[in-house]
Amino acid sequence: MLPPRSWHTAVLVAAILGTGLAQSACRSFSDSSGSISSISVSLSASSSSAAAADAQYAQDVTSATVAFVESGSAEPEPFLREIGRIAGSHGVNHWEGEPLTYRYIGVGLRRGGIDPAGTERFVDDVFRGDPGARREIAAGYAGALP
Repeated sequence: MLPPRSWHTAVLVAAILGTGLAQSACRSFSDSSGSISSISVSLSASSSSAAAADAQYAQDVTSATVAFVESGSAEPEPFLREIGRIAGSHGVNHWEGEPLTYRYIGVGLRRGGIDPAGTERFVDDVFRGDPGARREIAAGYAGALP
């Protein structure tokens, strides 16, 4: 015996609605996947721009250090002011607390042709022998960068 005609109609309507809901759900997931992709691309772009900004900071600190070394100046204050100016222009508010700044200085000392003994004297003269500065500058001089 066949079910009543109204039952066929109900099944047909449910099937049609179910198909529509499934398509709607797929479209919604697809739309949200696009949003997730957009967010991912945006985060990736901001990560690469942050990396570019970090690379520029490294280059600027290194170049200022090389210039200081090549100038032959024994006066650290202009050098420290220049590092502070560079840091500020890159949004680094407290460069003295940023280990990478010291590492970039170490790179600059090496590129400027200072030998390890000269690097020790530099830390003693410019940073009053600060052990943290000494450690980070030595690491940068040795090429230990992120």
